[in-house]
Amino acid sequence: MIPPAVFNIVREDMERFLEPTLALSGGRENLSTVWHRLATGEYQLWMCFDDENNVEGVEVTRIEQYPLNKMLNLIFTGGTNLENWHEELVEALEVFAKANGCAGLEGVGRLGWQRFLKNYGWKVNNVICEKLFDIEEDLEEKRNVA
Repeated sequence: MIPPAVFNIVREDMERFLEPTLALSGGRENLSTVWHRLATGEYQLWMCFDDENNVEGVEVTRIEQYPLNKMLNLIFTGGTNLENWHEELVEALEVFAKANGCAGLEGVGRLGWQRFLKNYGWKVNNVICEKLFDIEEDLEEKRNVA
């Protein structure tokens, strides 16, 4: 886990790896909102490095408090060579989750994740489907009707 004291040092790498993922968030988050939540401690930042200390992966997590338990939510994942660092990262996330009283790990992602994660003991319990509204288009339609 990356401590807030060094966020400025890792900022460029974090943004480079998360921009493509955030572009797929349906407008829910951007780099500014993620940085704000990291700074307030709501989110946690994780990074994985290769043998030459180059960043290969970035993960953003949040502890979700449900009525009956907590889960560590893997919110955003970005990087290259996922096979090189995924297992080590998940081990660290599991230690963190257990230390914080979480019942497990959870994540929402594109369907391609299920093929990758099934090799590591994950199973798909639910699929989240969405329909996003084009707010600007809706406003224009309302203006034309009026």
